[in-house]
Amino acid sequence: MVDLAHLLAARGPWVTVLTTPVNAARNRAAVEAANKVGLAVEFVELPFPGPQLGLPEGMEAVDQMSWFEPGMYVKFFQAIWKLVEPLEEYVRALPRRPDCLVADACNPWMKAVCASLGIPMMVIHTARPSTFLLAVHNLPAHNVYDRVGDHNKYYVLCTRQVMHPAYIAAS
Repeated sequence: MVDLAHLLAARGPWVTVLTTPVNAARNRAAVEAANKVGLAVEFVELPFPGPQLGLPEGMEAVDQMSWFEPGMYVKFFQAIWKLVEPLEEYVRALPRRPDCLVADACNPWMKAVCASLGIPMMVIHTARPSTFLLAVHNLPAHNVYDRVGDHNKYYVLCTRQVMHPAYIAAS
């Protein structure tokens, strides 16, 4: 999302990235670099409510969780949905409403915030590099190329060790 913020700011608008303290710390150098070249990008840190749900203090990203503790994922996503109130409070306190809120597809809870505040929302479907690496590995490993018959059909790439199945179109 910080890369997208840079691209938007290069077109002229002021861009605010709403994030949690840990994620802001991880990306602060990128925002500072954008500011040095004259891009108007800033962070607003929303407190992450994970500890209220039993997550350790500072656990604010999926990559901080152990694969061996599946119950943490449920708590993590419950905590994400609890960001509705702090986001709504922040936007209501602004002297001027944003023209648009841009959300990663992993944050569907923002739709309710945008609807209640009358702000348009744009959803960005971001693919992680690991998604492509998984596909490159699984296509030949599972003989997907040999099974492609109908170019209008979607084929399952992998259903194990991921939170949801990955699909690929034949064409």
